Amino acid sequence: MDSVVVSFISMFACAFVVLAICLIRTIKKRQAVAPKVRLLIIVNIVSVVIQAALLFAEDVQTALMLHTFYLVCICGIRYVALKIAVEVTKYEITNIKIFYFVDAIIALDVLLVLSNIFTQSLFTTQKVMIGNWYYFTTVVQPLATLHNIVSCGFLMLIAFIIIYKLAGLSPAYYGKYIILLASFTIAVVVNLLYKFLNYAVDISVLGYTVSVVMAYLVLLENKQKALIDKMLSRIVLKTDDIIVFLDIEGECVFVNDVAKSFFGVKDDYSLVIKQISKMFKLENFDSERLEYSTLCTMSDKGEQKHYDIVYKKLYR
Repeated sequence: MDSVVVSFISMFACAFVVLAICLIRTIKKRQAVAPKVRLLIIVNIVSVVIQAALLFAEDVQTALMLHTFYLVCICGIRYVALKIAVEVTKYEITNIKIFYFVDAIIALDVLLVLSNIFTQSLFTTQKVMIGNWYYFTTVVQPLATLHNIVSCGFLMLIAFIIIYKLAGLSPAYYGKYIILLASFTIAVVVNLLYKFLNYAVDISVLGYTVSVVMAYLVLLENKQKALIDKMLSRIVLKTDDIIVFLDIEGECVFVNDVAKSFFGVKDDYSLVIKQISKMFKLENFDSERLEYSTLCTMSDKGEQKHYDIVYKKLYR
């Protein structure tokens, strides 16, 4: 096997392993955006597998189908990325009905891509040599311009949503969205390199992999520790009161030692809100509200204790 092909297989294998690890770790994540991130990783894994399979395509028709399905996966990655962008900016964009139109456009674009198997109106395949190895690369056809316009429109929309969110935030929250924007930029740059440098093998899948992994880390693994350090003080750490902090998405990111003992949690804070509702029987408790206050009574070892719960989001 040619050394160049071995290099590509190694890169695709590394991408697959990293994505698989991220996918496994998403299973225990309870953030609202976790299912979409999980779907994004799955689609990215499929695209990596397809690119690896293309190295071993034996005829034009097989290569044409694999290239077509790969392009469908890329459409899927962009679509899920857009949904994630909408999800993480939900406090800014409240009217999401306009995205139904976007859904229709992506559906039509996918149908256009799939029709290429029969019409070859977007691209055809051509046999080329990579070292001592034959590979079926794509040859772009005129109708591909329409698909590229749709793709660029999606990329610009995602960038606009993230930048729009940044423009309305306090600098304390910049880090998360700047990383998301950087991950998005990496995917775009690698895709442009592939197109303008005219590589035979589509290396853009590696850019998408880096982008997806960065999005996973910042959305599901990052607990905004730097922000927490700024918010906390010695009073919060030493107080006898129960202190719970939520991030901008309403996820619990910090509880003090008193709260850990009271709610019976250690490092997984995802159940704290449910615990509050269950233990105090707060039927109207809603973590989406900006401010909440109530008096409640709870039985502790046969003794009735009274609690004053004050809940308030501090951002904005």
